[in-house]
Formats: sequence, C-alpha cells, structure tokens
Amino acid sequence: MVTIVVDSSSENFINVQCWLHENRQLMRITFIHAPTSFNVRILLWEELQQESTFNHLPWLCIRDFNEILYHWEKMGKRLAENFRLTAFRDFLHACSLMDLESKGCAFIWTNRRSGQENVKKRLDRALCTLEWRIAYPVAEVIALPAIGSDHSPLLLSLNPKTDRRRREFRYEAYWAEDEDCRKLVKRTWDDS
Repeated sequence: MVTIVVDSSSENFINVQCWLHENRQLMRITFIHAPTSFNVRILLWEELQQESTFNHLPWLCIRDFNEILYHWEKMGKRLAENFRLTAFRDFLHACSLMDLESKGCAFIWTNRRSGQENVKKRLDRALCTLEWRIAYPVAEVIALPAIGSDHSPLLLSLNPKTDRRRREFRYEAYWAEDEDCRKLVKRTWDDS
C-alpha cells in the first residue's frame, strides 16, 4: 500500500511525500513539467533549489525538464547552446541530484516533423538524490514508445523483476583430446 500527501504545487510541479508501507520508507517525489521558456525554467529551478534546502527525505524528480544535459541527447537542427546545458547541470549540482539513466527510447520527445526538420531530444528523465538511490539501488526507468503524444511516457520501477537465466554449460569438442580434462571429468564423476 502507498500513501501520498501533496506538500506543495505550482503550475510546473507537484511535490508529494510518498509512504511505501511494504518497506516502511518515506520519500519525496516531485513531478515536473518545466516551462518551454528558458528564463521561466530558470525561475522554476531556483524555486526547486530553495525547496531542496528544506528537504531531508530521499528525493526523486521525474518527468519533463524541457532541457538536455549533453549534446548527444539531441538529434537534428542546430546544436544546443552550452549555456543552457550548463544551467541545467548547475541546477542538478545545487540540488545534489543525479540522472537515473533510462532504458528504452533514447529520444523521449520529438517535434514530429519529417526529414531535415525532425528534432528529437531527451527532455524527460528521472533525477534523484544519493539517499534515494541508496534506498532503491535496483530502481530503473524505462522510456516507453510515444503513442498519441510527442513525449514518451516514463515507467519507474523500484524493484524490477530480473530475468535470471541459467548459465548454459557448453562443451567444446577439443576438450576430449586434453588428458587433464579427461582426468577432471573422471574424478568428478567418480566423486558424485
């Protein structure tokens, strides 16, 4: 069972405290929809930075930051301006947030144009504090295919099911020619 209490909200974010009854852990989650205007986005980051100073819980920020961290997170048209990337990185640093790498779709947003006009970016992501990552070390984010939207939905799994495949034993034919191998097999067979 999960209990969620909304702490604060604005036009661009919702701050909640989330109590996971199963493992008795409390965390803070901030759902983001950053403005498209860079100057207004800076104001949002300043507000979140201010809120982070009062936060003492493991913290996760997730969704649309409307910014990229690295040049490789954008494809098409002109190169992203360095001052924008630097400002976003400064925000992460000031709030002690780290990027949770996502699996699935590499580019999470597209302008849906064709040819040379097509632009794709990784605008949506999950960020967390070290305390959150320690509390949820196997958590993963998957960017699902975009259906009916220009953004791919993000799926956060705190305890993903791992596919534990048994290691297959493969016998190499040339081992039969090796005297040490024959002795090892015979000794192991006789001992069991």
